[in-house]
Amino acid sequence: MKYLIYARVSPKGSSWDGNETSVKMQIQMCRDYIKARGGTVLRELSDEFFSAKDKNRPGLQELLAELKSGTAEWDTLIVYRLDRLTRSLRDGGEIFEMLRENAKGFVSITENIDFSSPVGRAMMSIINVFAQFEREQTAERVKHKMVSIAEKGEFPVSVPPFAYMRGEKHDNVLKVDPRKAEIVKDIFNMYASNIQTMDIAKKYHGTISKQGILNMLRNKAYAGKIVYAGKEYQGKHDRIIQEELFDKVQAKLPQTTNGGRSRPKSQKYPYILSGLVHCHCGRYMTPASMKSGSFHYYRCTDIVNCKTYVSAPAIENAVLGKINQLDTQPEMIMEITDEIKRQKTEFLKENKPNIANLNNAIINVNLEINKIENAFLSGLVNSQNKDFWNEKLSKLLEEKKELSLRKENLQKVVSNLETELFNDADFLTQQLKTFNDALKNNPNDPDTRRTAILANIKEITRTGDERFYLKLNYSTPNGKDWLPRLDSNQD
Repeated sequence: MKYLIYARVSPKGSSWDGNETSVKMQIQMCRDYIKARGGTVLRELSDEFFSAKDKNRPGLQELLAELKSGTAEWDTLIVYRLDRLTRSLRDGGEIFEMLRENAKGFVSITENIDFSSPVGRAMMSIINVFAQFEREQTAERVKHKMVSIAEKGEFPVSVPPFAYMRGEKHDNVLKVDPRKAEIVKDIFNMYASNIQTMDIAKKYHGTISKQGILNMLRNKAYAGKIVYAGKEYQGKHDRIIQEELFDKVQAKLPQTTNGGRSRPKSQKYPYILSGLVHCHCGRYMTPASMKSGSFHYYRCTDIVNCKTYVSAPAIENAVLGKINQLDTQPEMIMEITDEIKRQKTEFLKENKPNIANLNNAIINVNLEINKIENAFLSGLVNSQNKDFWNEKLSKLLEEKKELSLRKENLQKVVSNLETELFNDADFLTQQLKTFNDALKNNPNDPDTRRTAILANIKEITRTGDERFYLKLNYSTPNGKDWLPRLDSNQD
């Protein structure tokens, strides 16, 4: 497995209280973790002296750019601790969603968070499914609250229309700004008198734009109405424009369709195989659609030398059909549980001696520190060589701190692994039950279908004869590896 290591320290730098470690130490701990699992470090990114609240970090932005473009060649993002990546729930949710969409794993080595295994990726999908459900529930609750405000004739959203103001806190009745109200009246009267919006915009240049004028002329709030969620209510606020003038202006305005859009918006398509499909040329196949939104497909990212594409619905339905044929749960639990136990056992076997080695290294550093301190006390250090010995002592103290932190965190990881070593089968069984229940209750939901795919499929590769080969996350006696033949360049 190929890993991308990410490390970060805050603007305060490395602290001595154990709450934050240096970039060097974080990266070394991640390297040790990867080495113990037989993985490969593909790249290392770091942001030194950046706050976790700041998403505009060079290293993080480079990481996100690879995910957005679909060019990430690594399999798993690994960090020393989750707060090295982010401390924001919103940012964390967005990052995990991008990892899920690109079929990438995530590991936090000191918190036992591991979404790099097949079930781990499925768990990450399940987490995102429930997170999306919670977001939708929250949005629905907010919408209901806003509707109740609008039904009372009050203004539900945050920014009031031009020439209106909000009152005190919790007062949602719009208040008129007298000076700006005169501008609104003038604009309505000018437009009703056949003066063009371009000329009106020139008169009020710097106050309101041409598009702002058109929006104003259509806004029923000026006629005393509240419009929210497609419904109209009588407002409690004072109208600025009389109904007769407002209706006269509406009759003159150009008619619009699609809610004011000049052309239909392309249908949003979920692309449940994103990050999994590989072309025969070795490149990823990335989601794409026609401008009309009538055809969705996966195309090779090499658009110069290889123009291969395949219908998204065709390959997605074929993959889901294959998954429905698999009876993999017992084999999946057994194989992944055995693999996790094997990896944990190897990690423990290798790193228990490492703790002893780190302890010996700390003892040796302490001996050198004591020698220098004795030299200071005995007067062997003078004004000529003081700077040399101070610098040497400072480096030794830094080395001791790094070694002590590595030992402390390695002991923590080993202790946690020893405790959890025999609980994996029950844990995986419970997670798969949660996953299966979600899939059963939402068989047509894109997120749950994506979860099913990530739980079973590692990658999908097109071959030279226009067939697609599925690489499963596990072996199964009744599973076939080939999809039905698909014409890659079909409409």
